[in-house]
Amino acid sequence: MSKGKKILPAIKCVALLISFSVMLSGSIQAAPITIGNMSYDSSVNADVIVDSANNRDWLRWDVLTGKTHTETLNETQIGDYVGWHLADNIDAQLFTDALLPLNNINGNSCKAENNSGCWTDRTPSHDYHQLLGDSHKPGNSYDTVFFESYTNGRAGLIQSTIDPAQTVSTIAKKTSEFSITTASNLGVNNDIGWLLYRDHPLATNSVTVDEPDLAFILFMGIAILLLYRRKYNKQ
Repeated sequence: MSKGKKILPAIKCVALLISFSVMLSGSIQAAPITIGNMSYDSSVNADVIVDSANNRDWLRWDVLTGKTHTETLNETQIGDYVGWHLADNIDAQLFTDALLPLNNINGNSCKAENNSGCWTDRTPSHDYHQLLGDSHKPGNSYDTVFFESYTNGRAGLIQSTIDPAQTVSTIAKKTSEFSITTASNLGVNNDIGWLLYRDHPLATNSVTVDEPDLAFILFMGIAILLLYRRKYNKQ
């Protein structure tokens, strides 16, 4: 067998390494998404929605679920989320205004102290699920988050719903829907969390997955090739 043919397996190895690294690099992170003034990029922070209208970070709805109102408050005071704040009805309105496209339906009734609710423009082009996260019995076609109402001891909610046919995508906000106790019980039993925010930008402790170092992989591939050549040149 000629030396050229003997080196061929090493060249194939390098090619496979490069192809694998490129595929892995493209598959680790989901594509960034922006709706209204809200954006999410998992390669920057897997837990945070960035709000450019209010200069805030909002915690994705699926990050801190299944906790009571009291437990969530404790997380923001002495737990892993110190520096975050539990949203009230005013904050929930800021969230909704930043999220909904300008041509939303029923926008005039979407007020901080109005419980009639508000809805989006009802098109399937807005993937709220990808932006907000998979909460409220993960795998279902709706996602929910609670917030403190303007009425003492009450909780409101924001809910994203996509119908099974993917023809309607809606955001509904109810400003005073349940008691805090009822909302807490629903959250624990249905993987629903409470709306949290902080000022943006802040340093984050979120764990991110680094993409593979393509230059290092190429270097290792070339080193293998050179070793093969050196070995067979001696033969």
